[in-house]
Amino acid sequence: MPNNAHAAAGPHTAPASLPTAVTPPACTTGTSPLTASHTAGRATQPSDRTTPPATLSASSHSSTSSWKPVLPTHTPGRTTATRSAPQTASPAPSAPWPTLAPQPSSAKTGTYEVLNGSRLCIKAEMGIELAVQDTESVFSPQRYFSLDPNGTQASGNCGFRRSNLLLNFRGGFVNLTFTKEEDSYYVSEVGAYLTVSNPEKIYQGMKSAVVAFEAAVGHSFKCVSKQSFQLSTRLQLKTMNVRLQAFDFEDDHFGNVDECSSDYTIVLPVIGAIVLGLCALGLIVYGIRLKRQSSGYQRI
Repeated sequence: MPNNAHAAAGPHTAPASLPTAVTPPACTTGTSPLTASHTAGRATQPSDRTTPPATLSASSHSSTSSWKPVLPTHTPGRTTATRSAPQTASPAPSAPWPTLAPQPSSAKTGTYEVLNGSRLCIKAEMGIELAVQDTESVFSPQRYFSLDPNGTQASGNCGFRRSNLLLNFRGGFVNLTFTKEEDSYYVSEVGAYLTVSNPEKIYQGMKSAVVAFEAAVGHSFKCVSKQSFQLSTRLQLKTMNVRLQAFDFEDDHFGNVDECSSDYTIVLPVIGAIVLGLCALGLIVYGIRLKRQSSGYQRI
């Protein structure tokens, strides 16, 4: 049974301590042009060499500095980026800066793909929500930002044992790194960066040495229930309605489904309640029949 987002067990377990600074993979690699389709969320990647866009600290902070992550150009439709050097972000004018909501919402499910040449190497359907808080106190209220698939550009990197999916939007990005073992693959790193305005604040973090969304090689992973990743003391990433696959596709379609255990914890109680209800109904009907039969014997 695949592990859920909170699990890290078996041979994949690694120390839980986080590095002080890490560099997430970027969507700029190699020397040939990278082609991305916003409508399908596709990015083609013939090479597995990575040029990081920016340093991502393991802890979030607030800042009014002018530093921004280096992100690929985001325009509707197809875009082409040269991977010989990083590019400065140039978001579509219509895309607003991220604003935080006081209450969580159901994030829209987007479809994101990364191609290795003409072959699919990562496909993900999911909703993503970022939760932030301004202080480390448990009493500090959380605020929320959900990724809009229409304003998110997918890119990434395809390798034999390690690949990544980078989702860029105006004001930040989300990065998922996939690692392949002999018989399974899983998400081994999750990182995010978010800038909000009025006033400008930066939230960033990365969680490494995790084993999440694990599935057998050639299979897809599915998890309808919400999963959470604590990326730093002030930044949390949540996923919902997930179906994804990395490596070993056949005809660009999802493979057989491996479901997360938390979905069963939701379904099993419902099934149990239905079974108990049917049993109770059966006992009531049986009692009524016995009562009627007893009344008939008394009349005779």
